[in-house]
Amino acid sequence: RRLAVRFKNLIQFIGTHSVPGLQRIFTTAVESRWSVHALFKKLSLASEGRYHPKNYTQDEIDLSILMFELGGGSASHALNYAFTALPCKMTIKAYRKQWNLRVSNKDVFLTDIIANIDSIFGPHEGKDGELVNLPRARSGHTLSFDQIATEKKVGYIPETDEMTGFCLEHVHELNSVIVSSDTKTIQAAAQAVREGRVHLAHEASVGAISSHSQYDYHARPVFIGPTCKKTSWEALHRNIEMVVSGWNLSKYGAEAYGPIWTIASDGDPTRRVALYIYCMHKKLDQNDSLYCYLGTLLGLNLYTGDNNITMDFDYKHLFKRICTLLCSNEGMYIDTTKIDKNLLSRWFERIEDHDWSDQTIYALLNPADAQNVPRAIKLIQVIIKLRQIETFDFTPAEERIHSSLCILAEMLEALLMPFIEITLTLSDQLEYLSKFAHISCALYLIHTTNFMPNQLFGDLQAMVKNAFFTVAKTKVLDLERKVFICLLGDDVLEALFGCCRMIGGHSPNCSCDELPRRFSAAMRCSDIYHRHPDWEKKPDRLKFSRNRDFDHIRPNSWKGEVRAGSCNLETCWNSGKQKALETQKKWGVSTNVSFEEMFSREGVDMLRPLGGKYVAISEEIDRSMADLVMPSHEEVTGSGIDLMHTRQAAISGLKLLEDEKAKVAPVLSPSMQSMFLEFADRKKCPKTSAIRIFFDESVDVGNGGSHDRLFHLHDLFATLIRVGPDLCLSICEATVIKCSTNSLDAVPLAELSLPASPFTVSGQILSLLPVPDNQVSRWIWNGNYSTFVSSKTKNSQPQSIIRGTNLRITAPAYMLLPVSQQQTTIPVQELSESIQIHETLSSTWAFPSDTLSRFWDTLYSRLTSEYGLSYFKSIQAIGKVTSDTGFPYISVNPPKHFLVPLKDTVLAATIALDGKRKCPRCLCVVKETELQNHMGIHIILAKRNVLEKKLALPVLNDYPCGFCGGSTTHGKCQLYGKLSKAESTCPFTYEFQIKSLLTNRMGKKQTSQARLYCTNIPLACPFPPCTERHWKYNMPDHIQDCHPSLTAHLPVDFVTTAQISTEEQIALGVPSDKTIEWPLSSLQSFCRPEKHSLRSPPGSPTRSRVRKSRRILTSLNIWYIACLAA
Repeated sequence: RRLAVRFKNLIQFIGTHSVPGLQRIFTTAVESRWSVHALFKKLSLASEGRYHPKNYTQDEIDLSILMFELGGGSASHALNYAFTALPCKMTIKAYRKQWNLRVSNKDVFLTDIIANIDSIFGPHEGKDGELVNLPRARSGHTLSFDQIATEKKVGYIPETDEMTGFCLEHVHELNSVIVSSDTKTIQAAAQAVREGRVHLAHEASVGAISSHSQYDYHARPVFIGPTCKKTSWEALHRNIEMVVSGWNLSKYGAEAYGPIWTIASDGDPTRRVALYIYCMHKKLDQNDSLYCYLGTLLGLNLYTGDNNITMDFDYKHLFKRICTLLCSNEGMYIDTTKIDKNLLSRWFERIEDHDWSDQTIYALLNPADAQNVPRAIKLIQVIIKLRQIETFDFTPAEERIHSSLCILAEMLEALLMPFIEITLTLSDQLEYLSKFAHISCALYLIHTTNFMPNQLFGDLQAMVKNAFFTVAKTKVLDLERKVFICLLGDDVLEALFGCCRMIGGHSPNCSCDELPRRFSAAMRCSDIYHRHPDWEKKPDRLKFSRNRDFDHIRPNSWKGEVRAGSCNLETCWNSGKQKALETQKKWGVSTNVSFEEMFSREGVDMLRPLGGKYVAISEEIDRSMADLVMPSHEEVTGSGIDLMHTRQAAISGLKLLEDEKAKVAPVLSPSMQSMFLEFADRKKCPKTSAIRIFFDESVDVGNGGSHDRLFHLHDLFATLIRVGPDLCLSICEATVIKCSTNSLDAVPLAELSLPASPFTVSGQILSLLPVPDNQVSRWIWNGNYSTFVSSKTKNSQPQSIIRGTNLRITAPAYMLLPVSQQQTTIPVQELSESIQIHETLSSTWAFPSDTLSRFWDTLYSRLTSEYGLSYFKSIQAIGKVTSDTGFPYISVNPPKHFLVPLKDTVLAATIALDGKRKCPRCLCVVKETELQNHMGIHIILAKRNVLEKKLALPVLNDYPCGFCGGSTTHGKCQLYGKLSKAESTCPFTYEFQIKSLLTNRMGKKQTSQARLYCTNIPLACPFPPCTERHWKYNMPDHIQDCHPSLTAHLPVDFVTTAQISTEEQIALGVPSDKTIEWPLSSLQSFCRPEKHSLRSPPGSPTRSRVRKSRRILTSLNIWYIACLAA
């Protein structure tokens, strides 16, 4: 009974108290055979925080490491002191693998790549200090390349004393990236960035190696290179060659764990050229061990790179590209049927028993995110279901369309199933891929690029080829080794990127110096997720489906027989070909060419179905990558490249490595290199802070003393002002800071310097006097502020009256420089008596002349930028300076002045045209606000065939632009935005309010003496679903060209706005015998009621007639939409 009471008390204590590490206490109690009394005592001590069990399990250590990587030290501390009592940061330190990854800052060096390989794949220090080798079996590997977004920021790497973050494409413009002991390197780099010679990288190119293994298949980054994406295929080819050479040279690379079999990419067009050159220059030899497995596969391309390396393209990206193609307006042609989103939308509605609750047809075919993998997979699965539609009531045309949809479904099923159906055997997967390859090849022979773009077709065939090569290589390695098709491509690298961004939390992107630490943390997380797969949340955009059966397809999830020795490659290839032929015959598609006959010809295979060159190296636009920003044409396509002869001799890795070791400086230890810079006044500054300050755009000349990064009231700033005919530099003290109508005490410096900054700053101009000493060139503040007369002040006002407006100037934020801490404070008694300083001052400010010159150069350079004209217009103009001395800043001895006549500025020609524009047709100068009216005269005269003799360039008849008279077709001078104001991509554009223009001009009586009478405004087509926009004078052409049957059925409100009256044409200079009224008066009387008094005059249309006409027009619009749909 006593024991029962103790157990009852024990249970009651556990139920009413929080006991940290409860499970570990019970584990210790069992191992040590504690009594109930001893257990109760330990539980009491633990609840009071006086007993901490340390017998952590591996799961608890893994969870603590995971929380530290994702949440940082604060999360680890909280979980250590919470009821979970997980291991603290110091405890898990021994269990966290440390990888010292290097970033390629100045160039791609073999030493950096090999160092990364040795760090990741070499032995690491165990928890007891011993070296532990990586437990990996020998296998094949994939080298994946992709880009991850980074912050455009310069970082510092203390181990090598280098700056990082410059793009590899242009970093050669810098002499060095080593900081050393002064700021010369930092200043030179900052100047190069501001001049545009060197770019800050917004992405990092990453090369990662992953194993074809059932277990340790995660991507390990071995190459990190900042990039601005303005690269060439030659540079990418060199990167590939360098990483492969590094893997082959490292003793922890190919020698220890196996060679690289595949180089994978996401379909980047520039890298595609590099892959073809590296991986397609040598045909498989008949004596090669792979030839007995692959040599008999008719149509399979047998060209590889050195050591039989093949290229691969990620299948998930290929799925997305196919769906992008199907959802585009161009679509794809199959057996003369154009399949696009409009056709699919109508046929999806016929699918019975399909759940559309989670995604509508419209959302499926018009995705907000084209990179969403689950959406792409679902679209393919819905297309596959089109085969199940009952066909008994189809018309002959519908039967033909359904046949085309069914063969598309068969092809996409053969592509999708090998990657999502976990019960398939390896033979089934290869058979499906062979079937897809043969069906797509047959359809490409019929329609070529109308079926799918050359690049997409080539990437798909390369993916199928690599799958067969991978199985063959595994057979050579070990017949019992399993082959997982789901590991092909660069998806493992995408997963690494996802984990890297997740670690950043609210700041997913990081700088290049932070990226190695992020990757190290991501690899630790990957190792833990491998041991605990249920802990990992996959990125939604990388999942196969919302169905949980497909969320986490991993090698361990595959149930089918996938041993390399379980399948016969020749049988799978031929079986897939036979099924493809049966599918074509079933749905009535025939190429009239047998595969045996076609592939027996030299130079013809799946990658070259038309013979000759590889179709993927194409000059055609890749319609499956509509969101891609294409680089230069020649650079991307590699047009004219001969793959057999273009590839240069392989680099000599050993020789290159020896040369690099002789040139590259060794890694510096922290004790050998200081983390601080020392200035002339012996002040020290951390190198990271110095780099941040010099590269901060908000402080062009620095603000070294500002720690809060704010611009405050009474801080000093430099700006430009117009004094009569001159442009002058002025140093001012801020007295007012405003954002719109709100007054502020301070604003962030980073926001103050933006081109679209909303802030304005007012201040008083400091009176600066040059010191007479020739040896010290500086300017001294005499304690006074300059006074002036406003340019708007009337001459009758006495100049002796000093008003507030005569003391203060106002400048927009983008035309000022914060200059605090650029001046020095000196006692007044040190100055010469000839300098008159205000008697209340005991000290004053001095500005070096070189500093003022730097202010002037920086501000003046902004007038030469693309915003130069708008910047100049924002500069305040003053009439006359009334103070005796101190402004403008002019020195006689030595001669120095900080002003320039406006006529000598870079904007002199533009200033002369201030508020005016030169007509691009007749070259005469007109007011900017009258350009639309002036150009409208040229356009209407051209449309009415009235000859103008003084035109330098004729008005184009192909839908002329209302601003420049040029053509608006083929993407030029396009109208956009809401139709409340005129907005166009024309370089001569200016915004005007359409409603106010019509009110001012249509309300006037149009006569030949009227000054402004043109009503040529942007209009939208009144007939949906047409969404085109045209200028009013072009609208009759659009209606006639696109809607000729609806000319007599224009909507009522449209007729009012679109009317081009005879009176207007005569007022614009059209002879009366050449005027053409549009719309016709008879049509206007039918469509639009006249606005009279409540009682309409005889013969006018009644309200019932108007309502009837509107119903007729509505019916006509519905009829028109139905015709388009049919």
